[in-house]
Amino acid sequence: MYLDTILFIIGGICAFLSVLLCLYLVISHKQSKAYRAVLQQETVLLDTLTTVGLHTRGTKSGATDCDETELLTYGGNPEQGGTSRIFEDDKTELLKKEEPETIDFDDSALESRYILKSEIHGGGMSRVFLAESAKLGNLWIVKFISNHIGELANEEKILKMLNHISLPKIADIFHDNKGVYIVESFIEGISLDKVLETGQNINEVTILDWAEQLAQVLNYLHRMEPYPVYHFDLKPSNIMVTHDNRLVLIDFGISKRLGESDKGGVGVTYQYAAPEQLKHVIPDKYLPGIEDRFGELPEDRLYWMPDQRTDIYSLGVILFELAVGCIPTVQNMKKLKDAVSHELCTIIKKCLMLNPDERYQSANELLLDLQKIKGSKVKIARTLFLRKLASVSTVFAVAISGGSLTGGYYINTQEKMALLHVEPEVVTVSLQQSSELTIEKQMPDGTAVLLDNSRIRWNYSRDNIARIDGNRISGINIGETELSGKYRNKEITLKVRVVEPMDGMVNISQRYQPGRIIKVFAGTTVREHKDGPLAETEFVSPESIAVADDGSVYVADSGLLRKIKDGYVECIKFSPEYLTPKIVRCLNNEVYILTNEWEDEDGVHYGIIRLTEEGAEGLYMNDAKYTAVEDFAFSTDGLIYFIDRNAGVGGVFLKTIDPENTDDIRTFCELPKGTAGLTMDENDVVYLANPETGVIQTWKDGKLSYFAGVENEKAFIDGTAPLFYMPRQIKYSNGFLFVWDFNTLRRITVKDSVASECITVAGEASPTFELDISETQQPSEDIILPNSNLMDFAVKDDGILLTDPKRGVIWRVE
Repeated sequence: MYLDTILFIIGGICAFLSVLLCLYLVISHKQSKAYRAVLQQETVLLDTLTTVGLHTRGTKSGATDCDETELLTYGGNPEQGGTSRIFEDDKTELLKKEEPETIDFDDSALESRYILKSEIHGGGMSRVFLAESAKLGNLWIVKFISNHIGELANEEKILKMLNHISLPKIADIFHDNKGVYIVESFIEGISLDKVLETGQNINEVTILDWAEQLAQVLNYLHRMEPYPVYHFDLKPSNIMVTHDNRLVLIDFGISKRLGESDKGGVGVTYQYAAPEQLKHVIPDKYLPGIEDRFGELPEDRLYWMPDQRTDIYSLGVILFELAVGCIPTVQNMKKLKDAVSHELCTIIKKCLMLNPDERYQSANELLLDLQKIKGSKVKIARTLFLRKLASVSTVFAVAISGGSLTGGYYINTQEKMALLHVEPEVVTVSLQQSSELTIEKQMPDGTAVLLDNSRIRWNYSRDNIARIDGNRISGINIGETELSGKYRNKEITLKVRVVEPMDGMVNISQRYQPGRIIKVFAGTTVREHKDGPLAETEFVSPESIAVADDGSVYVADSGLLRKIKDGYVECIKFSPEYLTPKIVRCLNNEVYILTNEWEDEDGVHYGIIRLTEEGAEGLYMNDAKYTAVEDFAFSTDGLIYFIDRNAGVGGVFLKTIDPENTDDIRTFCELPKGTAGLTMDENDVVYLANPETGVIQTWKDGKLSYFAGVENEKAFIDGTAPLFYMPRQIKYSNGFLFVWDFNTLRRITVKDSVASECITVAGEASPTFELDISETQQPSEDIILPNSNLMDFAVKDDGILLTDPKRGVIWRVE
């Protein structure tokens, strides 16, 4: 409820309804007393949540199979008796033929792509290892399942189909004659059974939140197309609690898809199993616990088929244990009503009905009831707030009615005149990656206020693609969605695209400026040197590009220098003819060229030349056998700064040459290996890009400093702390540093030589692209540009020109 609305309500109540409010206070006294008791109980439980949170923080666990496995055989009478006692463990019993106690394991099947660090678990069913990626150094879980397990080795088939934030992700699968090796995501956190072992009380708010998460993931599994997936082994040790209290369901070793045969064996955890799972001979050691839980098992269970309701029963056992502190038995069921509210108690009891027909028939049905409880809490809080508001209004009705109405009118007028701005309006994130969201409210007096994102009511065109949590946009599933938010009478929209991490591992979080388009500026897919009017011109392989002060555009096109001026393209010929352009740059209206290599009787050479009316004027020549110039740019006083890679001494150096005194060549410093791109700003700060490390540095006053990116943390991350994948070409213009990064054009805002914000100007990060041009004009965030070391760009006042040597065209970003 907005402040001005509250003030209007207060003013109206004070002026016209004071008598009715007194009556309301008397009538609602008993109800408000009961509501306060409920909220007081939740406050006490919330204090406990903090303590439990301390136990979960800082614990790492990535194990996806933490139970010991025992192998049993079929046969015998399914109805057994025994003494009553509590289970001592929650091991998963696999009802299958006997298997060897140990499993042979050969890590050569991993092709040296993962280094095993330690064994987390080993048993008769599988072996689980903590592993490190040999390429990236990050942690993964490697699970080996032997071929001896036969049809029980079902986890690979299940996990390959799953794509949910609360389920583990498969990164790799390897096979050899011994079995299957599954590489899964490493989940940081603690298993739910470890949380229960702390002995701390879990408050109802947390139980409701966790119950909703588990119901959502079961709903996802049970509604899989074309065949639902049933977990059949739901228990605390198979649930991970991450550091942000998000639950992840793991271990699909005994899971089944609808219609899948049980021939060859099934599994059961007696402590959490539903009655319909107990159709076999129950080992003597488990009989007392079974009697404690169910009393006398109904004979009808032999005809009940395990299905989605089986998972719902096991979830009910977990919720009971969270609320009461132990698993449900015939004797302790009555403890539940003293531990939680009546509404939640009713839900848990329905989950625990012995007859599947009396339970929830689907996870979605359970989810709806859980969400109704949350809605009732809002109703309680609102009722108490209105009562308090009514009490104050009755006492101060006459005194504050005028001020409330006047203040409400003023605030409402100001809010109607305010403008909202959302940043970014277009964003691309990879799966489980997030991007920062900022909403600014500009008031009529010109002041800007950051708006609390919780005040925005968001609607999703597809609610399973992305989610806004506070000031972050997070990718949940692959796809595109449009989010519309409403604040008072104002609406804002946000376009979100969620993509796979590039190459499966490189994170993406791209922010775009809305309204930008990219279109073909020159050339077609017909690859030839054809001069003439711009619309009829063809290019072979446009590579380096530069713009002079008079607006002339110079392009190095597969060995030729071509000029675009006033809508006309012509080839610029200069002598000697063996000099061909590799990189072209402009200083004012002068054209400078880094040549390709040429060979004469003295060897192979290259050079930096300046074009004059008489031909090429050599400024810097060198032996191409041992050295190479990676890039060059100009200082404000006309000096040429260039990157010199010297194989003879094994180093990369920043050098300068005076075009008016070519003997004046100076070396300033040695640069990190791999430095390839160079540009300069109006203060003669040198910016240097390194595609090997993903870092951009600056050089000023003899000092080499960090500017943007993190060494060897390669990603496409925009925002205030950007990460880069392969920055190669960089250009500075009017307070911005433009970066060609793999196949995207990105822009960094520069303030006092410090990077403050990064967005993507054009291109979607992707390892593949279509060679054919399907559209000559499209939004800049939709195009996939090629990755090429030969691509270059030039920044003009009215747009950015971008060469595309793989397609033979020049793009223009506006």
